[in-house]
Amino acid sequence: MLKADRKANLVLIAALRRIIRELLPHGYPTLDSVAASVGISGRTLQRRLRKSASSYSQLVDDVRLELARQLLDDGNTEIARIAGRTGFANPSGFSRAFHRWTGKAPRAYRLTHRNSGFVQAGGAKRQVPADPKG
Repeated sequence: MLKADRKANLVLIAALRRIIRELLPHGYPTLDSVAASVGISGRTLQRRLRKSASSYSQLVDDVRLELARQLLDDGNTEIARIAGRTGFANPSGFSRAFHRWTGKAPRAYRLTHRNSGFVQAGGAKRQVPADPKG
């Protein structure tokens, strides 16, 4: 792939990720609706993603997982709300998908990350004391 083509694909994928993230709270975004948002057909989008060794469903799953991890790391968002914000109709579907992606249930992931001494801060993880008083 040419350098210009590679750069164009990176720009396209970044735009797709942003659009998918915006659409997820309304349910699973269709390939055609996302493609139309960037001014191409669904078939063209599929071809471009295939050239990048990716697929639409993989891209949506990647965005869902990234968003779910951010919300779980926050610690304040209920699992049911995370399910909705990541485009799932119910918490059980979200939990099954999250387990498939990570090997852990969402609650177990949250507990592991809460107890690890790391918190999400400004997009970067940093070490914090386990007991803020001590």
